[in-house]
Amino acid sequence: MTNVAGHLREQNGMYQMILSWKDTDGKRRTKSISTGLPVKGNKKRAESLLRKTQKEFNPETMQQVSDLPVSEYLNRWLRESVMNLPPET
Repeated sequence: MTNVAGHLREQNGMYQMILSWKDTDGKRRTKSISTGLPVKGNKKRAESLLRKTQKEFNPETMQQVSDLPVSEYLNRWLRESVMNLPPET
């Protein structure tokens, strides 16, 4: 399992999580994910969300999708997400 580092950044009044790790080639990779939390009064929540995201984030499953046809990307997304979707979806 890859060690994923992370920190919070304030941008446009919202907290963002910045995750970083080294890929299989040894290159440093980063990913920015919005928390959806406003900065004011949410620091502890944002830190908790960051810790949770660091534990659950798996860079091995991330891949460059720029070369994939849309149909293949959607099929992969559906296979990975079907168990997490609410029934009305």
